[in-house]
Amino acid sequence: MTKKQNFHESFAEHDEVKGPSNKNFGYTVGGIFGAIGLIKTLIVGHISILAMIFFGLCAVLAGGAALKPDLLTPLNKAWMKLAVILFHIVNPVIMFLMYVICFVPAGLIMKIVGYDPMRRKFDKEAKTYWIEKNETDIENPMRYQF
Repeated sequence: MTKKQNFHESFAEHDEVKGPSNKNFGYTVGGIFGAIGLIKTLIVGHISILAMIFFGLCAVLAGGAALKPDLLTPLNKAWMKLAVILFHIVNPVIMFLMYVICFVPAGLIMKIVGYDPMRRKFDKEAKTYWIEKNETDIENPMRYQF
C-alpha cells in the first residue's frame, strides 16, 4: 500500500507518460530520418553513406509502421524513456535561461532607474501607505473585479 500524500494537487497523472501509437511513432520518426537524409543529400550534392543510413532508418520505421506496427513497441518505449530523461534535463535549463535573459535584466533596469512598482520603500514620514483611489465612471465597480 502506498502512503497517501497530503498535497492539494494530485500528481498521479505525471506517473506514467503515454506515448504515441506504434504507427504514429514509426511514421513520424521515420519521416524525420527521411527528411534528415534528404537535407544531407541536398547539402552535399550526392547521396553520402550517412544519408543512406538515414534513408534506411526511414524505410525500416515507416515500413514497420505500415506492415507490422507491433514490432516497433520496444523502440517506441525506449524513445519515450529518452524523451522523459531529456525533459528532466532540458526543462530546468530552458527555465533558467528564460529567467536570466528576461527577468534579471528587467530587474536590473528597474533598480538602476529607481522604479519600485510594489512601493516597498520605507517612508518614516508617511502616516499611511494607503493609496487613494480616484472616482470611476463604472456604476458598480466592485461587481467587475475580475
